[in-house]
Amino acid sequence: MSTFTTARDKSAWDWTLLLLVPDWVPPAMVEAAIEQVGRTKSPPRLAEVRLEELTEGRCVQTLHVGPFDAEAEVLAQLHHEVIPAHGFTLAGKHHEIYLSDVGDMVLRVAMFKSWQVPPGRAVAGTLMNALSFFIVRFSAPLLGFAIVLISGRSLGLRWLDLISLAIAAALGTGLVLLLRTDSWAAWVGRTVGRLVHRVRPAVDPDRWADGCIRFRGEVAARFGYAFPRAVAALLVMLLADLSIMLAALRFVGLGPDQLSVLDVAVAFVFAYPLTAFAMSGLGIVDMVALASLVASGGDPVQVGLLAAGTGRPPSPAKGCCWLMYAPQGEHLGGCHSASGSAVSRMSTRVPQRETHGRPTDR
Repeated sequence: MSTFTTARDKSAWDWTLLLLVPDWVPPAMVEAAIEQVGRTKSPPRLAEVRLEELTEGRCVQTLHVGPFDAEAEVLAQLHHEVIPAHGFTLAGKHHEIYLSDVGDMVLRVAMFKSWQVPPGRAVAGTLMNALSFFIVRFSAPLLGFAIVLISGRSLGLRWLDLISLAIAAALGTGLVLLLRTDSWAAWVGRTVGRLVHRVRPAVDPDRWADGCIRFRGEVAARFGYAFPRAVAALLVMLLADLSIMLAALRFVGLGPDQLSVLDVAVAFVFAYPLTAFAMSGLGIVDMVALASLVASGGDPVQVGLLAAGTGRPPSPAKGCCWLMYAPQGEHLGGCHSASGSAVSRMSTRVPQRETHGRPTDR
């Protein structure tokens, strides 16, 4: 058990990767997809991919927020305190449901360091990229408001995206203030740190102030030159995403007479800010975009919309995972095997695609 908790010997783990599959996907469809891939490519372990259903019952679960390797303490507490205290014993498998990606910030910093970029500059550049992206992301509805105003369309509940514009304005204002002088940078860092300290007492506002000063030192000199270019590049990316969505709709036969370019653009840009949250991975972005397009094109376009797959890929909240223990009878599932990078819902009869392997890391 210590291999999985305190020792964290990942070379000894035996894990299973699971991806959710819709109920309407039959085994024959999975087998046909595997056969089709095998005709043109030879990915490792293709023959081990299979459709499998999980049936879960009573379990112990907790939410871990933070680095993956920091979950050892949480697991030890579940194993040695919570489960024995309730009179249960471990049985079956340990499951983890990841609400996060691998850690975008960590990967980017590692990439910069591999290019011999100093760590401080790598962190500042990565953070600046994230801030630029969030500002553009939350500003996207501004284009939607302009289209609605010019075309005379009904605004409906889209006025709620004024909240998104307020967030973009707050981020932009805070960034400009932070980059003015060291004293302003310290004030911004300390103010935000104090707000966060109310929720997380471990946060030190003075350290946040020092961090903001260091960030300003790395970014301020080139901000006026680089930021407008970064925003322009992100706008091009947004338009590229919109073009892909439009092309998918046209591919399944939804022509301009059913959904115009403006219909698609309005649905896309008003839903775009939601990609910043865990809701993206739960289908909220898809739901908002589809609802807007159905409102424009009517019920006849629903089948085409689902076929086009208009939703964006999941962008779940970083650093979160559910840790669950599946029971057998009155027993609770334990760590006889660990599921690495698993994405699953522990509910009754959920079909899942599964493959096996041994990771060196998550």
